[in-house]
Amino acid sequence: MDPIRYTLSFTAPHAHYVEVRAEVPTSGRNEVELMMAVWTPGSYLIREYERHVENVAATGSGRAVSVTKTAKNRWAIATGGADTVVVTYRVYGREMSVRTNWIESGFALINGAPTFLTILGSRLAPGFMDWYLARTNVQGQQSRPHDPPSDDVNLWQPAPGDTGAHGEIVTVSPSRASPASSWASRRVVRRMYLP
Repeated sequence: MDPIRYTLSFTAPHAHYVEVRAEVPTSGRNEVELMMAVWTPGSYLIREYERHVENVAATGSGRAVSVTKTAKNRWAIATGGADTVVVTYRVYGREMSVRTNWIESGFALINGAPTFLTILGSRLAPGFMDWYLARTNVQGQQSRPHDPPSDDVNLWQPAPGDTGAHGEIVTVSPSRASPASSWASRRVVRRMYLP
């Protein structure tokens, strides 16, 4: 399956919104079901990120297609026979933490889980990704105990200057999209500029 291609726009950052455009491959299906994560790895409380998602709409082959909210964090998108549907929505971001979004004029902190809709992948095996990550990702969350302060990893003191990203934000999901927001978050390429 081809990857989902995301484009983020900040047309009204003073109102704390990011506009998201997702080009979603359909693989010939009549309907694609998208979902948003409800938790963030490392903080497993249910966060209800979908509460900040507004104005979900979609087009297929240039025509509007049906969007139906099927659960609190899921949307069914009719494809209208199109190879790719373009899904647009906006996300409110006014909570500064390591697991949410913060958007204002001149600055944005964007996290994957509360921003990106992805193809629902756990219909056949619900909970599989939780099990898999619990079994295999422990080493990925462990740090080396004796990293020297000379390592350029920004652990002991802030990096000098403006370390924010600048330019348009363009993201591409992995070609094997999964519902685990942590996977998408690690693979997102962030380039942003806020005038």
